[in-house]
Amino acid sequence: MANTVFYHKDFYKTLQNWTKHKSSKVMRAVVISTTGLRDKENLQKGFTLLEPLMYDSAVYVKKNLGPFVLGSYFGNAFPEETLRQLNKWSKIKNEHVRWNIAIAFNCSFGNKYPDKALKYLKILSNDPSIIAQRGVKSTVNFLKKGILT
Repeated sequence: MANTVFYHKDFYKTLQNWTKHKSSKVMRAVVISTTGLRDKENLQKGFTLLEPLMYDSAVYVKKNLGPFVLGSYFGNAFPEETLRQLNKWSKIKNEHVRWNIAIAFNCSFGNKYPDKALKYLKILSNDPSIIAQRGVKSTVNFLKKGILT
């Protein structure tokens, strides 16, 4: 029942259209809607909805996408699949995409998988973008807190 929203092709098409909306609040709604996924069968649909939003610079979208949906939700519910997707996205040379990848580990997902987090943070630490570097630094600081407590 919880996953029926993604089975309905018309609503999924609406969500796809909303990924291009001019309002960051509407795009945030798409991000949050992906938490309705409860099985691996439709997981790729969620990643497909999130991918264009990974490029978005709106704080409202980013705060919900990287740490909340990618990390806390997808990372904890579907760790292997999420890590595979993050690996694909890590090849994209966009500062906002890379910030979202780094910050996806700035939550319990990073604490559960610190070795994986450090692998990605090491890759992203070479990014010249100040935005990507801020994501890396924030997540490194977060992970240090978990190690020290």
